[in-house]
Amino acid sequence: MNKAYIALCASLVAMPAAATDWRIVTWNEEFVLFLDHSAIQRNRRTASYTSKILYVKDPQVTELLSQIEVRCSTRQYRSVAVTALSRSGRLDVARISKEWRTISPGTNAEREFSIVCG
Repeated sequence: MNKAYIALCASLVAMPAAATDWRIVTWNEEFVLFLDHSAIQRNRRTASYTSKILYVKDPQVTELLSQIEVRCSTRQYRSVAVTALSRSGRLDVARISKEWRTISPGTNAEREFSIVCG
């Protein structure tokens, strides 16, 4: 192997990874939902965070990464950006929403809301 290639690989391994704190919110036999606690940002009106769903049984999609905003005072949320990673490695960015939705009881949105706004 080329010495320059080996040196490059070694330097990439030595670089610190971006600080993330993924914790499981919920799971079932279809998917696992994570929330990155290090990505939670709060201000006076909204809070934002990143969530990730790893699909167990979907033959097309392996991962869905979402940037979410919530209004803690009114129990509303919206998806700022959603990125899907397919099993072939292709990325699709879709569903950027400006519409605020009400957080319904017993949903994954409510579980995330209680972590971010709790």
